[in-house]
Amino acid sequence: MSRFEQLLVKLEAPPWGGCYRVLLGFLLVPIASRLVGTLVQSGWALAGCLLGALFLTRAVPAILRSVIPFSRAARSAWGYRRGLGKRYDSYQWQKLLWIGLGMAGQILASQELHAASVSLSALCVVAGAAGWVAWQAVDPRFRRAVAIKSEPQVTAAVIASQSRAR
Repeated sequence: MSRFEQLLVKLEAPPWGGCYRVLLGFLLVPIASRLVGTLVQSGWALAGCLLGALFLTRAVPAILRSVIPFSRAARSAWGYRRGLGKRYDSYQWQKLLWIGLGMAGQILASQELHAASVSLSALCVVAGAAGWVAWQAVDPRFRRAVAIKSEPQVTAAVIASQSRAR
């Protein structure tokens, strides 16, 4: 795997995955306000922009993976993480925690307390925290292996032991 690919793979691993999602949440309201206009008055418009941002965080990497010839190791690592997301919904829901914290940071920094942005930020934080709590219920050996390696080599032994435990 090239250094660039290693960087891209590590971007999704802790703590960097949370950092860029906080940045996404921080920028969401200002960017959405510019796109939609008087966004802070419409909770539905802000929610739509959040859903659009979540869609783009999945669609853009998928398109890039199909267009750019990445190594087998990089594709395998990303495939492993997509498998985690499909197997454990809580792994995906945690993303909302970081986005919600970024939105809360932007609200505090701008000191613009609008019901729509505050409510959506709180909803993201609560839903993401629930995902984090659910992820903690997953076998600790599996979580530790994901945090350390986050690579496909983990799958065979750890997921097999997780399946037997159920």
